[in-house]
Amino acid sequence: MMESSTAVAFLVALLVLSQSCLGSAVHMRIDNRLGPPVGVYCNAEDGTQVGYHVIPNQAYWKFSIYPNPQRTSYQCNFKWAGESHDLRIYDDARGLGFDTYHWALNENGACLLMDSIGTWQCYSWLQSANGN
Repeated sequence: MMESSTAVAFLVALLVLSQSCLGSAVHMRIDNRLGPPVGVYCNAEDGTQVGYHVIPNQAYWKFSIYPNPQRTSYQCNFKWAGESHDLRIYDDARGLGFDTYHWALNENGACLLMDSIGTWQCYSWLQSANGN
């Protein structure tokens, strides 16, 4: 009987440890409301890459990220029609704690859906690494 409870305790400890190392999934949705297709490349501050995706006009891309104590911020670069802009799509410092972050891209930046009744908070583009 003791072996069974030790095994259960070990599995619970392993589960807790894996959650703290990997972090819980946070879901992203990025809507393209710009017009032309948008190329999107996202990565975390620690270099973890989400990857590259092209979002057609009036379409969206859904993916998940895995924040943890070493990975508290994710940023994306958006390219379309000669434009290149950056946006921090997730930052622990904002303290929002959403399970899903729903972004809508526009010419001036991107807006984040803040609740289920359609309130949006808009953010300006960050300066791109190439100066655009």
